[in-house]
Parts: sequence; C-alpha cells; structure tokens
Amino acid sequence: MTVYKKSLGQHFLQNIGAARRIVSLLEIEDGDRVLEIGPGGGVLTGILAELPITLVAVEIDSRLSSELSERFSSTENVTVRNEDILAFDFASLGCAQSWKLVGNLPYNLTAPILERVFKNNKCFSVAVFTVQREVANRLTAEIGTSDYSSLTVFAKTYCDAERVFLLKPGSFFPRPRVSSAVVRLTLREPVLADRNELDGFHRFVQSIFSHRRKTIANCLLFLTDVDKKALFALLDRLGISASNRPQNLSLEQFVAIYVAVNEANNA
Repeated sequence: MTVYKKSLGQHFLQNIGAARRIVSLLEIEDGDRVLEIGPGGGVLTGILAELPITLVAVEIDSRLSSELSERFSSTENVTVRNEDILAFDFASLGCAQSWKLVGNLPYNLTAPILERVFKNNKCFSVAVFTVQREVANRLTAEIGTSDYSSLTVFAKTYCDAERVFLLKPGSFFPRPRVSSAVVRLTLREPVLADRNELDGFHRFVQSIFSHRRKTIANCLLFLTDVDKKALFALLDRLGISASNRPQNLSLEQFVAIYVAVNEANNA
C-alpha cells in the first residue's frame, strides 16, 4: 500500500467509480492536453493514460513521482514531473492550445493552487478538482447565503463553477475527517483585464468580507478615504443600497464599486 505523507496533506483517491466520473467531466476529445495536479497513487493517471491525449502529471513527492515514472515509462503520452505545483512554470506547457486540469487538491493548499490556476487562466479551458466540501460550497455559493464569500467572488472573476457530486471520506486513503466534493470550473476571460486591477480588486473584496456583518456603506467608510456624503452618492448612482451587506452583492456590483471608489480617490 502506498505510504502517505501527512505533511503534504495527502489523501489518495481510491474510489475507481468516482475517478472515472471525474475524468468524464473533462469531456475529453482526441488530442486534448491534460495537466494532472498531485497524481498521488495514480488512480486518475491510469484512467487518463488510456485516452488519446497528452498527459502531464505534476507530483511534489519525489517517491511517488519515481513510482509513477516507472509505472508509465512505456506510456508515450504520459510525462511525470517531480515539481511543486505552486512553483510550476505553466508557460513551459505551451499554451497556444488550452489545457484541461484535473486533480485531488490537498485541503491545505487549495486556495493557493486555485490562485495560481486563475492567474494563468489563459492556459486552461476547464478544471475538475476534488476539494473539501466547505470549499466547494463557497466556490459555488449563491448570493445572500452564508457560504457566499470573498472566495466566491474571486472564483466568479475567472470562471463559472459548479459542484457536481460529493465524495465520502471512505473514498480516500487515509480517510480525511471531512467530506469532499468534485467541482467543475469553466475558465473564461476575467472580468477585469488588467492584472494590477485584478490583484487590487481581490484585496478590496477580501477586506470588505472581513467586515461582512457591516453594511456596505460602513465597510467602505472604514476601508476607503471617500467621505460619507460622497460615498452615499456613489452608491446611489450605482443603484446599490447603502444598507446592503457584502454577501448580498453580485460580482458585477463589487466591480462597479471598486472602479467608482478608485475614481473617487483619484479625483
């Protein structure tokens, strides 16, 4: 049995039926290029290797990487790379043709991995990830719900997200203490084209949600230099109630507020 490293947050998928369903969500076509993040024991890798695709599997654990390299040494369409996905050079893939992404993401690294994927969104068309159920709920939350958060808005900036199905702890070895969910992310052009604007926008949204119990007006009075009269006029002009709370605002409304506040600050 494959030995796992707790320090890497490893929980190996062992449910073959779920693995096949995950692969089906990629909607593979002949000639597709797929990047697998953290193949671990290789359950997904083995299924993908049988398809008419180019597969690159990135595994940080050198022991597992060696095992996978040996296992797939005679499989011409599979390349195993012993690298940290958080330092991986996505440009090395060549992004003239979009890649598809798949992986069982370590719970403790889900957010930074998603951030790297989104910031390299031009390389990818779709991603199918297994994540902690609570993270899946936040990624796909509806406006006005308790799960609606800065992560929801962050994801909506780059993709359309759907939670497809749940996985019980017994689907993995070792068993995690929480349930997991499979999400499908359809990547698209971000709502703000400029990278500096995107980074500033995400910091802005995070700051607002750190005061989610406040009204949007009070959040902005606390976080910006716009005076109260100008701020209420700004929100009124945007058609946004000053008494709204962050979890009741759409992505488009957050963008509109961000742009208007920047304009007011630079006036």
